[in-house]
Amino acid sequence: MFKVSNFWGNHDVIVKNELGTFKVIEYVKELSLTPQEAQIAYFSSKMNVRKRQVICDVEQTDITLQAGAMQWTVGDVSVTTSVKGVGDFSVKL
Repeated sequence: MFKVSNFWGNHDVIVKNELGTFKVIEYVKELSLTPQEAQIAYFSSKMNVRKRQVICDVEQTDITLQAGAMQWTVGDVSVTTSVKGVGDFSVKL
């Protein structure tokens, strides 16, 4: 079991919406910016335009994702494909 600390339980990130296993978080203050990105982020936040992410808690239920859809993972995640063999792979292309 992994515990992620200081991710959404602080003043820089708020949970905007929650439905089942999914949470939408919004960054009130983005702390991982370069100086060049800081000006754009400042004026964007003044217009209420902020970065958001969806968080999936896979302990509650199994989740099927599209290829390339996951940004990062923590814990025991298993990966499966619908490709059964080389012949099946060439047919799906």
